Amino acid sequence: MAEKYHLDKLEFYITNVCNLTCDNCNRFNNFNFKGHQRWGDYAEVYQRWSNLVEFRSIVLMGGEPLLNPTVKEWAIGLTNTFDCDVQI
Repeated sequence: MAEKYHLDKLEFYITNVCNLTCDNCNRFNNFNFKGHQRWGDYAEVYQRWSNLVEFRSIVLMGGEPLLNPTVKEWAIGLTNTFDCDVQI
């Protein structure tokens, strides 16, 4: 197996949902985008990536990541998959 790539940080944008519509939003959630990325839809793909890449930390982002109904699964799943710190 080839040596893994090592990167400092990876960001996952897991939701467009936000409870605010700030004029200066740098995630464009002020345009009323909706929807979430669900952990179960991607877990297998990320497991394959974990064989190729290592990260020192992962950040869960979004409009408001805590509004994603699977945010807990994302945090636990990414921690277990990549064996690194996950920040929200």
